[in-house]
Amino acid sequence: VSAYRAIAAEEGDLYLAGGTESLSNVPYAVKGARWGLKLRHSEFTDMLWDGLTDPVCGLIMGATAENLAERYEISREEQDEFAVNSHKKAFRAQRMDKFKDEIVAVEIVKRVGGQEVARELITQDEGVNPTLSTRKAALYPAVFRKGGTVTPANSCPLNDAAAAVIVTTAERAAELGLKPRARIVSYAYAGVDPAYMGIGPAFAIPKALAKSGISFDDIGVIELNEAFAAQAMAVGMEMERQGYNWNWDKVNPLGGGIALGHPIGATAVKLAVTIMGEMEREHHRYGLVTMCVGGGQGGAMILENLSNGQ
Repeated sequence: VSAYRAIAAEEGDLYLAGGTESLSNVPYAVKGARWGLKLRHSEFTDMLWDGLTDPVCGLIMGATAENLAERYEISREEQDEFAVNSHKKAFRAQRMDKFKDEIVAVEIVKRVGGQEVARELITQDEGVNPTLSTRKAALYPAVFRKGGTVTPANSCPLNDAAAAVIVTTAERAAELGLKPRARIVSYAYAGVDPAYMGIGPAFAIPKALAKSGISFDDIGVIELNEAFAAQAMAVGMEMERQGYNWNWDKVNPLGGGIALGHPIGATAVKLAVTIMGEMEREHHRYGLVTMCVGGGQGGAMILENLSNGQ
C-alpha cells in the first residue's frame, strides 16, 4: 500500500515492497540496565510477549481472540476443527507443489562451538502438521484465559520469514519488459476496538468493495489472515451478519496462518504473493487479501488478475 500511494503521489514509479520477521530471535530485555543495576534483583522482560500486548487495552493478542470467541459464541470444538482443516489444506497444497513458485529456498548453516557441522535447505513452511486431529487439538491447554478456548493448537505459531513484491506502473513495467501479474483495484482500512482487534477485516472489506465498484460475489478467492481460529471465524460471521454471502470454500484454499505461519512483519506481502498464484491457477479475476492489526485495525486489498488474458 505504501508503494501504491507513493506511485499515486508521483514520488516514483518502481518500488520494491516487502517485509521480514524473525520471531525466534526476539530478545529478552533487562529494563534499567543501561544506567547500571546495583544491589537488587532485576527482571528479564520477554519482548515478544511485550510486543504482542496492546498498550491501550492491556491485552495480549490471544486474549483479544478470547474476546471474539465469547462475543460470537465460537466454541473450543469449532476452533479446533477450523485449525485442523487449515493444516489439512496446507498439507494438501504442499503435496501438490502449489507453493513451489513462490518460495525461495533458504540454506541454514548449523554450527557447534563456532564450527560448521551441517547444512540444511529449507524449502517449505515447517509448521504444517498433517497429523493434527481434533482429538489431539483438544489436549492443548488454554493459555490466555483461565477456562478459555484459545490454545496453541488453534492459534498461529511463531515464525521467521520474509516476502517481497515489485510495485510499478504499467508503463514502467513495459519499459523493463516485465509482465504484471495483478493490479491493485482498491484497498481500505478500518478502526475497531483494540480489545477485539481481530474483527477489523470485516469492517475494512466493505470499504474496499465500495471503492472498487465490484460486488463481493465477484471475489473468487480470499486470503484471510489466520492469527487465531476464533479471530478468522469471527470475521466470516460478522460479514454474514452484515448481509454478505461469505463462502468458506473461497477462503484460504491452501491453508492459512494457523498451519503456514504468521510472520507478522511479512504476512501481508506473503498473502498477496499466495493469492496471485491462486488466481492464476484457478483463473479467478478478483482476489481479496485481508489483515487484522494489533492496536485495533483491519486492512483489505482487492487485486485483479492480469494473467491468462484477464
